Amino acid sequence: MTAIEKNDRRLWADSCHTLGGKNRPEAVNEGGVPCLIGERLAMSGPLPLSKLLDEWYQWAEWISSEYRDESKSRELTGWFDFNCVVEDDPELAWKAIVEAIDQPRMEPYLGHLAAGPLENLLTMYGPAFIDRVEQRARSNAKFSKVLGGVWQSAMPEPIWKRLRAAQNIEASDGNG
Repeated sequence: MTAIEKNDRRLWADSCHTLGGKNRPEAVNEGGVPCLIGERLAMSGPLPLSKLLDEWYQWAEWISSEYRDESKSRELTGWFDFNCVVEDDPELAWKAIVEAIDQPRMEPYLGHLAAGPLENLLTMYGPAFIDRVEQRARSNAKFSKVLGGVWQSAMPEPIWKRLRAAQNIEASDGNG
């Protein structure tokens, strides 16, 4: 998993196969000085929501392909971008998760969303988001179903128990 060095905000991708598995520093410093991520420059601040979802969709489509072209791994930074947003801007991450679940094109990749950004959000910021997760699960059947793909991992036990209960909630309607 990519770790963020809080002192200088350099991101290390030493175990990130989607960035080519190279042990090299990635991303941004506090002044917004760009560094290479694969073949792309990263700038400080998150991508706009639509761009973030487009980038993540391209990555999810690629990672799910049985015959994926590994040479494209350096170009596809959606996984990295989304996980940075989860760590650095959890409110934007929540908006992106909700929007992704509502987009029909994301349907085949919702397992990646559950086991990635949603699981990470709840692990890192569970107390701040569990009420919203429970409410959304009650009002949106698709969201409730996606919760089934979240694993406990390092999630605190009280959050995990509430999430497990939310996974079994019957939504009042398919909207939300």
